[in-house]
Amino acid sequence: MKNGLIIISFALLMSSFYQSYGQCTQCSGTNNSGANSSAIGQGTSSIGINSFASGTYSVASGNTSTSLGMYNLSSGIQSVSIGSYIQATNSHGIAIGSGGGSGNELINSEAYSLMVGFNSIYPTLFVSNSTTFPPFNKTGKIGIGNVTDPQAKLHLKADEGENAAMLIQPYNWLAGESASLALGSLNYGITSNKDCRSSA
Repeated sequence: MKNGLIIISFALLMSSFYQSYGQCTQCSGTNNSGANSSAIGQGTSSIGINSFASGTYSVASGNTSTSLGMYNLSSGIQSVSIGSYIQATNSHGIAIGSGGGSGNELINSEAYSLMVGFNSIYPTLFVSNSTTFPPFNKTGKIGIGNVTDPQAKLHLKADEGENAAMLIQPYNWLAGESASLALGSLNYGITSNKDCRSSA
């Protein structure tokens, strides 16, 4: 009898703790109409099968997609959007950061890719897919600036009105430390310090 009372008391205590600190699912305006989906927060929607949405007015409509944050959309299959005013609209696409607000979302419409940007409709960083089939032994390309189709392993593009530049900065330039860019191998390239602007 004593053990039974202890078990009942413990169950009531845990129930009270859960009610006080448990997460709110299907809260105000949430929709988890997709099979095996979950929606947490306010106005979130999990429409895709096995999808998950959390935050405020974020939508996960692609099957097995995830949308986390505010006013995000993950409509591609297995797509992910994290941040605010972000959209991942193609299969296996990932978008992270923040757009410029309603009507100025940062949108990743490229399949199997990662897009990162903040306070802009354009990405600062883009990682493409490897465009290969089995045995999956290739790698993608990286774009910096508004580049979603990198033409080289690393493709930098300046914004309108600014110069395209890359800075390689040593810890203490004034003390004579050098900055180097290797070309082909570590034995070839360009090295510069405050006393010698460039050398090959």
